Amino acid sequence: MSKADDEGFIHVHPEIARRIKMHQVEGVRFLWNQIVQKGGTRQGCLLAHSMGLGKTMQIITLLVAITDASRSEDESIRSQVPEDLQEPRFLILCPPTLVDNWFDELLRWTTEDHALGIIR
Repeated sequence: MSKADDEGFIHVHPEIARRIKMHQVEGVRFLWNQIVQKGGTRQGCLLAHSMGLGKTMQIITLLVAITDASRSEDESIRSQVPEDLQEPRFLILCPPTLVDNWFDELLRWTTEDHALGIIR
């Protein structure tokens, strides 16, 4: 993720960082730059990796990073998240057959101390 000299580093949660692969790091950076990074028009994006490359995990990593940065005590980190994303609320829309998979993946990639607030 690109940053100015006066901005703190946004880190991937340590539990995720131990298991994330380089192509997934690149995917999360892409998502962050398109969705979160200030400046320009944020229009969203599409992560179109092939099946089995960890798209679900990359989205969860992004959601955790946004949440962690939004709640950081360090203003140089918190200020990198636009105000409209600082009270993070996420809605995952998926076919009914994938709801259980998303629930399982959210439990797998987040820790008990993380307040992502999973509801299904």
